[in-house]
Amino acid sequence: MITVTVDDETKLITATCSGTLSLEDLNNYLSTNWTDSRLEYDELFELGDAMAALDYGALLIHCTDASQYNSRHLVGRSRSAIVAKDRVQTELADFYRASMTLHDVRDVEVFGNSTDAINWLRSDDRDFNC
Repeated sequence: MITVTVDDETKLITATCSGTLSLEDLNNYLSTNWTDSRLEYDELFELGDAMAALDYGALLIHCTDASQYNSRHLVGRSRSAIVAKDRVQTELADFYRASMTLHDVRDVEVFGNSTDAINWLRSDDRDFNC
């Protein structure tokens, strides 16, 4: 399950995961929150206490779909900060980051805590030549 809040003033989407995180959850999140009006928003994606019911193949397909959608619609460059709390979450998040980086449409980084993630999202050093 993914709970979402959107701050239009700061252009930040915050997604907090709980329970079992499935490919269907990710796809629903993508179709609901990566809308044309929000593609330039930064994203704080907190895995929280979620257990991932994903395999790497399914996650790669999701990344490809997300990148293709993003590259067709993205005007500026946005960032996604993923907060992973344990080794398994970090491995999946690193795989997601690497897969998204292949398509070069969004800066993605993985963090161990929300504070570092938010600081990175709010920093001015955007790498537009990834």
